[in-house]
Amino acid sequence: MAKACDICGSRKWRKDKVTGNAICEEGHVQQNYRSEVLDMEIGGPRHQLQRRKMGNRGPRRNKRREEGRANPLFYHGAEAEYLRIQALQILLRLQIQAISKLWSLPETYEMIVRDLWTYQLSISCLPSWPTSTDGRQTPESDIVAITKQSQPSQPDVEMADEERKSDDDSSTDPEHEKDDLSENEEGDGRASDVDSEILEEIEGMSKEEDLEDEAMIEKQNQDRRGKKKLRISDTIITLVMGLWIMRIPFIGIDIESAINEMKIPYIDFYHTTHLPTEIKRHMNRDVMIALAPLRSPSPTMIHRQCKVFARRLNKKYGIEVPETNAQPVVWRITSSLGGTRWQWVATTYLQITRLLTILDVNLSLIEREISTFHRKAKSRTHMQRDTERDGDDSPDLISSNGEGLESYERTLLYQDVIAPEVVIVSAWIVIMKITYGLDGIPREALLRSDPAVGLPNANVWMTELRTRLNEGVLRGSRKDREKPHFHTMDPDDMDAFLFKAERILLSHREEPSDVSMFPLTPHAPHEESVVPANSWANFHSNTATQTSNQIRHNPIKPNEGINKSLPLMPGEKIQSFPSNDPFLELPTELEVVSNAAAELIGWDAVEVSRVVEALERRLEKIRPRDERGRKKFDEATSETDNDSATEREAFGSRPSEIEAEAEAQAGGQVEVRRDRESPV
Repeated sequence: MAKACDICGSRKWRKDKVTGNAICEEGHVQQNYRSEVLDMEIGGPRHQLQRRKMGNRGPRRNKRREEGRANPLFYHGAEAEYLRIQALQILLRLQIQAISKLWSLPETYEMIVRDLWTYQLSISCLPSWPTSTDGRQTPESDIVAITKQSQPSQPDVEMADEERKSDDDSSTDPEHEKDDLSENEEGDGRASDVDSEILEEIEGMSKEEDLEDEAMIEKQNQDRRGKKKLRISDTIITLVMGLWIMRIPFIGIDIESAINEMKIPYIDFYHTTHLPTEIKRHMNRDVMIALAPLRSPSPTMIHRQCKVFARRLNKKYGIEVPETNAQPVVWRITSSLGGTRWQWVATTYLQITRLLTILDVNLSLIEREISTFHRKAKSRTHMQRDTERDGDDSPDLISSNGEGLESYERTLLYQDVIAPEVVIVSAWIVIMKITYGLDGIPREALLRSDPAVGLPNANVWMTELRTRLNEGVLRGSRKDREKPHFHTMDPDDMDAFLFKAERILLSHREEPSDVSMFPLTPHAPHEESVVPANSWANFHSNTATQTSNQIRHNPIKPNEGINKSLPLMPGEKIQSFPSNDPFLELPTELEVVSNAAAELIGWDAVEVSRVVEALERRLEKIRPRDERGRKKFDEATSETDNDSATEREAFGSRPSEIEAEAEAQAGGQVEVRRDRESPV
């Protein structure tokens, strides 16, 4: 721990760049402290002039291979990569069987996923096929080849001895040496011309081979450029893309929960019994790590990778991915957050679907408005490589000053491709803000035709939603994934946790040996606790019996004089908060609603708030305007100085309807007046 300051007691220190003194956060200089780095004389020791730097240890060395201790059964390079791809295909086949059985999917789903996996391989960077010369040979074949070619027979040994003796005798004769020298001198002049021609031919052939090798390497690099390496998460992306194509309604958190509960094989796949032993014995350490992920991909990552995959399918192969089947997802989210009463679900469901239609929300994986832009190319070689990679035969664009331009595509709409569940819960939050305000100011239904009439009261519904959020009911089975505190757990809960951990961690694993350090004692099968359903039946039954817990029609009562200022109605004076302000404090009601929606779909609350802000901006843009382009207000509104919140109006009621209904009830003797603080 750092030393505390003698004056203020702070433990946060910084070093002055000029003097080298240690200064606390309040500006006090630490006494009796000296920076030895700056304490240097001219011509002093050399070590004071050196600075810290990253050490360059050179290329990576495999000591096991150098010392001969490497496992000869392990595959490396291209062979290990193809072995990993083979294991991924086995995993994908098992995942298809698991999800088809879990969700009762038809056989067509397997065919679609297989075709999508083919496209995944085509857009991925695959290693080159090993040639015949680079092929692996088993140790047995090497031994057989050596024994047949290297061990000579007995007659060959005798002939070799006789030739060696004759060579020794001839080397000792001096006359024979003189004859050999004279013959060599005469033949040097005749063979020099032949040797030079042969050398030139050999050099030309070697240069051609080098050029061919360079061209082949360049072609391989161009083929690999723009492609990604195949990962184990691509199997999940392929499964989810198959669900998109078949328009099967799902939420990304469903995939994550099924994987974490080992209902779909993915986590630690290498150590399961799904992989054959013949394949495992050839996998090196890198392949082992690549096939043993520790957790499921998050819904955010799943949607992002699906969006990239769909864009490539559309651009390269012309495959259109249909929109998601949003209606069942809307009904499910509305039922989970508001209950199953027909009036609540039907009213909220219709409002959400109408809002999505008005805002023209994109529910697919491909951007709608894409434009091509041009920018200055980095170099001619990079632009030529991009053209060859994309397959565009059009000539390069040249600007007026002769510099090359490269083109790129970009969407014109902000946040056009969003996960369907995030868009739906964001639209639900906007509807709740329109209905209840969620800003601490109560809303009253002054019109008999207001859709909010009959819905639960704001205080009662907010209390129930806050209780479910604190108890973790919205997480469902994901509640068990939280870090347990065993010192506060009940014995029954602890036993349930241990039984579930045993079932998940030991499923599809090899049987332990007879000698075990921690053997599991035999026990009776434990009945798993059923996760209580997120049912709102009791809540709505109590709300229906007590009329005080519902939003009732509050008509305007005639008085002798002028009415007081009218209360706010649903849809009036809605506040929109910026999502990029880290110090912004949301109202308590809005914070509870946002956290509940984010917890239900498994996304971050900040992402949900960002989408809510985008939807409210679109609502602001489609507001009707007058001839001068100004927003149409029925009455003058007051401008507030609050920088953290901007007041907007969405789906506001008409004062003419309020006045007409009030005059009908009071016989035309009532005057309706609104103050500045509650604009329409």
